[in-house]
Amino acid sequence: MSQHPLKDELTRLCGNGWKSVPVSVGGFSGARVTKIESSVGTFALKSHPILFRDRVLANHTFQEFLATQTELPIPYLHRWSRGRTRHESVEEHDIGSVVSKKPLPDTLLVKDESCWELSDWMPGQPVRSTGWIRDEALNTVIDAIAAMHSCVRDWNPNWSIPADCIERGLELRFNKLLSFVHSGFDKYKARWKLLADRHGHPVLLSLGRILSQASDLGTRLLEPMQSLATIPLPSHWIARDLWREHFLFDGDRLTGIIDFTASKISWPGLDLARSLGTFLLDEDPRWESAVGRYRSAVSPNQIELEDIRVTHRVSTVLSAMHYVELACLNSDNQQARKAIYEPRIAARILELEISLNSIAKSLQQPGA
Repeated sequence: MSQHPLKDELTRLCGNGWKSVPVSVGGFSGARVTKIESSVGTFALKSHPILFRDRVLANHTFQEFLATQTELPIPYLHRWSRGRTRHESVEEHDIGSVVSKKPLPDTLLVKDESCWELSDWMPGQPVRSTGWIRDEALNTVIDAIAAMHSCVRDWNPNWSIPADCIERGLELRFNKLLSFVHSGFDKYKARWKLLADRHGHPVLLSLGRILSQASDLGTRLLEPMQSLATIPLPSHWIARDLWREHFLFDGDRLTGIIDFTASKISWPGLDLARSLGTFLLDEDPRWESAVGRYRSAVSPNQIELEDIRVTHRVSTVLSAMHYVELACLNSDNQQARKAIYEPRIAARILELEISLNSIAKSLQQPGA
C-alpha cells in the first residue's frame, strides 16, 4: 500500500500537476483549510481529528441533504476511493433513531490520526466587520437560513430527542453566566489587578474595559436567560456556526455557505442569533426586520425576536469573558499571552468590546 494515500487520492481526483496553497486565515477554532488548485477545479482540503470522524460523517450527511434539496451555494463533498471509513453498526452512526440501510457517504479519507475531507472551493469574500453588511446581502442571509430550516425541520421525523426539548446549548450558557454573576466576575476583577502590564498594552486595556462591561451586562441578562434556558423549545438539525465568515459574497450576491462541522439537532434560534450577532451591532434597527423576514418565510410562531436577542447578548458576554480568562489564567505563560496579542485575535477582542458597548447602549433605551 502506498505511504501517501492522501497525495495518491488527490492525484486521482485532480489529475497530475495539482498544487496545495495554504490559507493564511483560519477559524478561531484553529482548524486550517488548504486550497487545492488543479486543471479540473479548485478544492478545499480540511482535516479533522480521527476521534471526531463519526460526528463529521453525520455533519456531511446533513450538508449533502441541504445541497441536494435546496439551491443554496453549499460545497459539494467529493468521495475518496481509498481509506474509507467502514462501520460495524449502522445504528451507532445514524442521525435519527430509525436505523437507515443506506451506507454513510465515503467523504472521509482516514490516515493515521486524521481524517480528510475534500469539497469544492467556494468563491467570494466574507463581510469583514460587524455592522458593515448592506440590506440586500442581509436579506440574502436571512433567506438562506430560512431555506435551510424549512427544508430540514421535517427531515427524518423520528429524532433521537423530542421535537420540543430543553436546549442544552442555552442551558450551558445560562450556567456559565450564573457562575460569573455569583463569583466569577469578582474573581477575575481581583486577578486582573494582579496583571503588572494591564495598563500598558492596548489589548489588555480593551480586556479591562470588557471585564467591567460584561459584569454589568451579565447581571442584567441573567433572569431573561434563565427563562429561555428552562423551557422546551422546537429543535431540528441546524448549522450552529453560521457566523459572518461562513457566508461568502460577490458584492451582495451570496456565493458560498461553508463549514457545517458544528451542525447537530438544536434550537433554530441559535442559527439566527449567531449570524445576526456577527453581522449587526445590537443597536442596529435591522434586527426586527431580519427576524420578521425569517418568521414570514418559516413560521410566525417559530422564533421570537427577544429570545434571539437575549441569546446573542449572553453569547457575546461569554465570548468576551473567554479572552479575559485567557489573559488572567495565563499571566505567566508567554506563549498563551502572545496568542492574545496575535493580530486576528486582537481584532476579535476589539470587536467584542464594540459589541458589548452596543448592547449596553440598546439596554439603556426605554422599554429594553
